[in-house]
Amino acid sequence: MYKNIYFKYTQKQWGLAPEVLGDPVLGRVPVTVSYEDGYFSDKYQVMPADGFSAMVNNILRHPRIKLKLKTDAKKVLSLSGGEIFYKGTAFRGALVYTGRIEELFDYKFGALPYRTLKFRIRTKRRASYQPAAVINYTAAKPFTRVSEFTKFACDPCENTVIMREYPKKCGTKDMPYYPVPTPENFALYGKYAAEAKNYKNLYLLGRLACYEYIDMDEAVKRALELYGTMEF
Repeated sequence: MYKNIYFKYTQKQWGLAPEVLGDPVLGRVPVTVSYEDGYFSDKYQVMPADGFSAMVNNILRHPRIKLKLKTDAKKVLSLSGGEIFYKGTAFRGALVYTGRIEELFDYKFGALPYRTLKFRIRTKRRASYQPAAVINYTAAKPFTRVSEFTKFACDPCENTVIMREYPKKCGTKDMPYYPVPTPENFALYGKYAAEAKNYKNLYLLGRLACYEYIDMDEAVKRALELYGTMEF
């Protein structure tokens, strides 16, 4: 089971052997003896009533939130001597940063590596493509999994939509998805995390800023916990 599932899938997803990555990766796929046929063993397994997109939209509609798109944070933010500057003026409020931490500090200690995904979406002229909403492929195919979105809906559809995920090394123009959890990378991140502590009104949140593989439920939980500790 280890050779055909853990090893081959991990090698394809991360481009590294499981032994190099260690517990942060292997611990995500538990081995359990149970009659339950689901992946998760949590007592409560739910989604936001109208989905995560609606949840985020509701947050952004708050009257105290101003959303600016197509804005490079580094063109309006700068950090120096323990102070944060916004458009050249000292910023006294709380800055919650969710981007790549090494980018925030101008890569002064070097770049942190990431893995990314290439998505291929196809419409199939049939009601069903596969027996489950998500199927993982450990070794037989170059992609890691196929998701069939119409199976997440309750109503049957005449056609179905699938998406294949192809993992690859994250280049400079790619969107980073997965921090690569090796001791060397964690040590490098530690330098940036120590640098961030010099700025008392800087808060790091999310996969990129914390260089950690965080699922959506944990991401929401951490955001709520952080809000409860922040000083405004």
